[in-house]
Amino acid sequence: MSVNINEREDIVEVKQILTDHIEVYDNSTRSDSPGGGWGSERIKQKGARPYKLATGSVLLLCALLLFTIMGLCVHISRERHELRAITTNLTGARDLLESTNANLTRERDACKTSNTLITKEKEQLESTYAAVVSERDQLNATYTNTHAEKVQLQANYNTLSKDKDQLQNRYNELKRDRESLNTSYVNLENERNDMQKGLLDLGWRYFDSHLYYISTMNKSWDDARQDCKSRGADLIKIDSQEEQEFVSSFNKEAWIGLSDVNIEGQWRWVDGSPLTTKFWAKDQPNSYKGEQDCVKLWLSPPLENWNDEKCSIQCFR
Repeated sequence: MSVNINEREDIVEVKQILTDHIEVYDNSTRSDSPGGGWGSERIKQKGARPYKLATGSVLLLCALLLFTIMGLCVHISRERHELRAITTNLTGARDLLESTNANLTRERDACKTSNTLITKEKEQLESTYAAVVSERDQLNATYTNTHAEKVQLQANYNTLSKDKDQLQNRYNELKRDRESLNTSYVNLENERNDMQKGLLDLGWRYFDSHLYYISTMNKSWDDARQDCKSRGADLIKIDSQEEQEFVSSFNKEAWIGLSDVNIEGQWRWVDGSPLTTKFWAKDQPNSYKGEQDCVKLWLSPPLENWNDEKCSIQCFR
């Protein structure tokens, strides 16, 4: 059987203890009687053989006990060393666990801090996400509205383009019509000038789109009017100062289409309209003797040359 150094030391200690016990036992047997040496005397008296047997039995028991104790010591030593190894391992494991626990605690704290930061970042991201979603919805709404406006604008553009084409065609037609009208106008103007020249040669005068004729014959107011009607006209009706100045420029006494033959004092033109613009001469109308119901022009200032006269008097028209 092999043992290590520690086991040998334990065995030596056990041997020393047993030796001490045997010596004590031997001494005690020798000193049991008062006379001392009673045991030896007894052994001697009974003989040496029983003593040897007892001593051999004791030694055998001691040897058995010694080997038993040695085995137990070896077993206990092994168990102790195993326990020490286990304790060492457990201590190392404990230290490792404590270190691991400390590391895990730090990692846990770091994780808590990271979790707090991540939570804040998550909340910020959620807020940012909500803002982005809202902005996206607004952009979608804006896009929808803009697209609808674009479609409407395109429709308006198409309509305006058609209108433009129609207007261009109309413009081209009007341009052609204008050119044609200009040509016609020039022709008519030439014809009018020719006609005016012919009418001037016949005694007619042109003013403000009207033709005026001064007769070279003296007639009464009624005869003068009939002569005008026979020419497709009537005695003059003066509506403005310009027309008054124009007819006065003839520098002739002549009837005009104004009278109060129907009701005395109510002057009316030949078309039945009442008198509004007046160019009476000084102290006129005076209705001398109540017989002056027709009006003629005098050779007095252009704006004051109307005179009431007897309708039967012969005068230019």
